[in-house]
This record gives sequence, C-alpha cells and structure tokens, in this order.
Amino acid sequence: MDKFHFYKLNKIHRDDIRSMVTYQNPIDGSRKLVTVSRDSEAKIFSFDSDGFIDFNADYTFFLPTQISTVCVIDRSDLPTVLFIFGCLNGHQYVFHGLEQNASQCITLHQNNGMNFV
Repeated sequence: MDKFHFYKLNKIHRDDIRSMVTYQNPIDGSRKLVTVSRDSEAKIFSFDSDGFIDFNADYTFFLPTQISTVCVIDRSDLPTVLFIFGCLNGHQYVFHGLEQNASQCITLHQNNGMNFV
C-alpha cells in the first residue's frame, strides 16, 4: 500500500467535481490534471516529480455554462492542447491554448458569437 495515496478531491472545488481527466502537455512533456466542478469552475493541476498531484492549481477559470464532461486532446502533432467541454445543453466548447489564456479564449468565443462549436 506504500505506492497508493488517497486524496479528498471534494475539497479542491467549492462544488462537487463533475469531470476530470489527465493529459500530457506536448510542449514541455509535463503531466496535468484538469477538473471541472458542477458550478463550471475548471482547474488545472500539475504532477510533481514523484507522480503525485500538486493541488495548488496552476490555472483556475470559470466556463460560462454548466459543463457535464471534459476531454483533452494532447497529441504531439498539435501546437497546443485542445480542450473540449461538453455542456449540459448538448453543445461543446472547444479551446486551444486554454492553459495560458483561459479568460481570453472564453471571452473571444463569446464576443465572436462562436460560443459553441
């Protein structure tokens, strides 16, 4: 049991976690965890050198609608990671470069009338 560590994940958001997924950043090779809560707060966390999650969030942002699931496409042939958020109304948000510019990506989609892809 020495290799297993258990965490109370319900303490990293104000609301319950609805979806989470791990991915590898193709730019620097770092492993990440993205979580989305029921109130559409998303957080991105890093893994430390031992493979454990550092629960001090690298990024925190709010999505403008209720999210049911998150998918990450982290292929090395893409310039940035693609984030696909499935909404409760059946639509999807698709963002690239979200780690560095979450609020700008979300605002750009809203201002251009491209809320849903």
